[in-house]
Amino acid sequence: MNGLYPGTCESKRIEFKKNLCSKRVKLIGETTIEVEQSKIDLAGQMGNFVVWRKDGVPSYQLTSVLDDLDMGVNLIVRGQDLIESSAAQIYLARILGMQHLDKAKFIHHPLVKDKTGQKISKGTMTGVNELHLKRMREKCIDPAHILREYSDFFGLEKGFDGKLSELLRIKPPFSL
Repeated sequence: MNGLYPGTCESKRIEFKKNLCSKRVKLIGETTIEVEQSKIDLAGQMGNFVVWRKDGVPSYQLTSVLDDLDMGVNLIVRGQDLIESSAAQIYLARILGMQHLDKAKFIHHPLVKDKTGQKISKGTMTGVNELHLKRMREKCIDPAHILREYSDFFGLEKGFDGKLSELLRIKPPFSL
């Protein structure tokens, strides 16, 4: 199973009941979307994706498109695991007649992982993730210690002492 919705209810004549089903975008026409020189086949990667959840809440795809338009976002930086979502949002914006994402710059960075290979993110709360920032803050761990723990990820020298002044001198390994 690849996670694609198999279209179980598409051909059935089931009565529509508001708030008892999700609403999906039916992919029509060109569904290969270019994101950062990568061609994403939405039909093969995501299929007809949800825009309104059955619990009555708009989906991540829809809210992202509308928020980005409302806030005038023109730079979107995400993890590589969200490149298909970026393609879905570009497709959705186009079929809604919004071209703002066609002009936006997308950057999909490699995922930052802990020593066990688990993704580190603001939402990572499962497993044994000793580098989870929220957990460290809840335990009142000294900020200098937190900076030292993350130093490997940021390419800091082993002797990094956790001082913010030293951290501010670092040149990022990328440019926009």
